[in-house]
Amino acid sequence: MILISLNSVPAFFSVEAELDRVPYLMTFRWNERSESWFMDLSALPGGPIVQGVRVVPDYPMLQQFTRPNMPPGAFVFVANRTIDRIGRNDLGTNAVLVYLSESDIATI
Repeated sequence: MILISLNSVPAFFSVEAELDRVPYLMTFRWNERSESWFMDLSALPGGPIVQGVRVVPDYPMLQQFTRPNMPPGAFVFVANRTIDRIGRNDLGTNAVLVYLSESDIATI
């Protein structure tokens, strides 16, 4: 399990992480209209894998996507309290991003 450090202070930011020995770039942006965070995932080097996925708590966010360059594990925003939506200031505080590797999932 990898905890990916996030900070929701800027409304648009990117984070690089090595997941299952492959580098990726995750970009997060806050949408005022929907009052939601959205995530893009890109391969490094390479390009976009998925774009515009709404960030939700306690659910494997990218499980509905099948792409050849997709990380084999799962991204989950774990909320430290019961919430229906991850708010503007919740990333990294009330909701943390966890990546479960393929081996982590196999042991669950």
